[in-house]
Amino acid sequence: MKEDAREASGFQFGLVEAVGKAQAWLLTNEEVSDLENMTLGQERENISQLRWSSPVSLQVDFFHDRLHAIINNQYSAQDLQALRLKLAQYPKGTRFSLHIFGRAAQVDTALAALDDMAGAYGLQIDRAPTE
Repeated sequence: MKEDAREASGFQFGLVEAVGKAQAWLLTNEEVSDLENMTLGQERENISQLRWSSPVSLQVDFFHDRLHAIINNQYSAQDLQALRLKLAQYPKGTRFSLHIFGRAAQVDTALAALDDMAGAYGLQIDRAPTE
C-alpha cells in the first residue's frame, strides 16, 4: 500500500508539472480548476497558486550573463526567444509587473526586447519601482 501511495503521489506531481507549467500553452483559470480537481492534499493547494490575473508577475535576472525569466512563479524562460513565445500566449491587454536585475547593458537590451514584445502582442509591461 505504501508503494502504491508513493507511485500515485509521484504521478500526481508529474501531472501537475507537465500540464501546469508547460511551455507550449497557457492555462486559463478554468483549466487550473480542472487540474486542481484531479489532485489531492498539498498538491491541490499548490495548484491554486497557478491562477493568474493582471498584472502578472514577470521577473528577469541575469546569472553569469544568461537571462533567466520567471512568469507568475510558474513559467520560466532561459532566453529572449523562449520568453517571447510564452508572452505571445497571453491575451491582448494583459499587464505585467516587471522586476529586472542585471548589468545596465543587459537590462537595456532586455527592456528593448520586452518593449518590442509588448507592442507585437498588445501587452503592457510596467516596470516595478526600483528600491
